[in-house]
Parts: sequence; structure tokens; C-alpha cells
Amino acid sequence: MSDYIDRDAYRGIRDMAMGMKERGARLMAVAGRDRGDGNIDLIYLFDEGGRVLDRRFVVEAEQEVDSISDIYAGATNMERENIDLLGMRFKGLGPGLLLVPGKSVEAPLRKRPEGEA
Repeated sequence: MSDYIDRDAYRGIRDMAMGMKERGARLMAVAGRDRGDGNIDLIYLFDEGGRVLDRRFVVEAEQEVDSISDIYAGATNMERENIDLLGMRFKGLGPGLLLVPGKSVEAPLRKRPEGEA
């Protein structure tokens, strides 16, 4: 089951997470995918009674996104992984989970224009 929400609805991430928590759903993953058009697909995977549910948002790559780490404690590292690998920004969280700021390649999974390193 998938809910695809347009980029203007990304502010609903916290409402979605609170709703899933109230339903007893367990957060499994927070995954990001660079679309190559300046936007990122932000996908939240949940287990609800043995069923895998995904909730999808399209967010601008440079936009600061609301964190759900105060709703799901496990989200902290999942969101920080997206910060390190895609250069995303989540309110109240910084980089440094997987990569060393200033020493590692910045946002190694972000798509770059052809010819750019």
C-alpha cells in the first residue's frame, strides 16, 4: 500500500508519523532517493501487524524537513543517514553518522550534472 504525497504536502510528515504511531505501526526505514530534478523522494516504511506500508513524500533537495525522531526514536539514525548520503536537512539533526564532515565526500548519493565530480 502506497500513499504518494506531492511536494507541497511534505509538512505533513510529522502528522503522518504521529498517525502511524497511534495505529501501532513500527518504523522500519527512512529512505531517500535523488530524483535528479532538484527533488528527493523521501520514503517511510512501516510494519503494521505484519504488513509493510510505505508513505512517500517529494521534497525539495535543499529544503529542511521536519524530523520524526521525537516520535520514533529509531528515526534519528535513519534521518542522519539521509543527511550524510544525500545532503538532506532535518530540523535539529546534523551530519556525522556515517561520514566525517569536512573529510568525506559530501552527499555521495546525490545526482550531479553530467561532467561534474
